[in-house]
Amino acid sequence: TGPALMEYAMNGRERGRMGNRDDSMAPHGVYRCEGEDAWVSIAVGSDEEWQALASALDNPPWTQTPEFGDAYRRWMNQDELDQRLEQWTMHLTPEEVTLRLQGAGVAAMPSMSAAQLVRDPHLAARNAFPTVVHAEKGSQRAVTPPWRFSRTPARIDKWTPSLGENNVEVFSGLLGLDEKEVAALEEARVVW
Repeated sequence: TGPALMEYAMNGRERGRMGNRDDSMAPHGVYRCEGEDAWVSIAVGSDEEWQALASALDNPPWTQTPEFGDAYRRWMNQDELDQRLEQWTMHLTPEEVTLRLQGAGVAAMPSMSAAQLVRDPHLAARNAFPTVVHAEKGSQRAVTPPWRFSRTPARIDKWTPSLGENNVEVFSGLLGLDEKEVAALEEARVVW
């Protein structure tokens, strides 16, 4: 929402819905593929990527027409562009489209369900969904933050705290209250 807020703050223009569209890239969307509820995302950000996409599609004549001759014209004609591209993707699985386009240097990725994400080898290799264990609550899968820092790694290695679990640490350790005061606050239900 950042760009939409800045557009209004700086120019007084309120943005409408764009779906999967981009302000300048075309094609830029999610396209139906072979299979039930199967989709792939594709984004082309330059003329070089457009040529790579056309090549991956075996250069059908429509990719060479003037209406798709540069980024601006592709963007202006994106309804037709999306229809033509989807005519190609509908005959392939999301994985086939992804392999073909990524191999040509075009950004593409299947749109995955939660179950597919958890089973994805790429995400598994990066420990994106670690299992956290709690002595009383059992084990559960978690989602790690998508960023990685070398000196301060973000990791999920325990369950979220139970209500009041860290009262002594916070109220005594951080705020300096003695344990009797914390117990009195808990008894009076000021803190839980």
